[in-house]
Amino acid sequence: MKTYSTKANAIRAAKAAGWVPGDYEIIEVGDKFGYQLNEAEDTSEGEALEAMEQERDEAQNPDAPEVQADAPADEPQPEEAPEPVAKTRNASTVESPTRKVWAIADELHAENPDVRRKDIMAACEAAGIAFFTARTQIQKWMKAKKEGAAE
Repeated sequence: MKTYSTKANAIRAAKAAGWVPGDYEIIEVGDKFGYQLNEAEDTSEGEALEAMEQERDEAQNPDAPEVQADAPADEPQPEEAPEPVAKTRNASTVESPTRKVWAIADELHAENPDVRRKDIMAACEAAGIAFFTARTQIQKWMKAKKEGAAE
């Protein structure tokens, strides 16, 4: 048996080994501590008696339907869990959505040089372009316009 310098360390080691309080006891060995598993109660005798009683009952009443002790017949059986709902990915419904975003942005900018990002986003989404595609491409379009204006 491995020993530990403190009782707390022995408890921690027992928990780390997967034991829960009640499955082990802390023992003192000299000035060190360790843990020892509790002896499991012998349930084989009780199980044997239960099996004998069940055999006797079956012999006395052979026509009785078998009922499991774990699941009474009057309790409702658990329902099957519903299948998880798969989320559909937001996808563009137009061909070449990135090219379309740039075209829409150029068109709105030609009509109004002070066009807002919000207005371009709304026009792109109305055209069937996915939100995140539009957002990314508008950002790239604005950066390209800014760099073009600086030159």
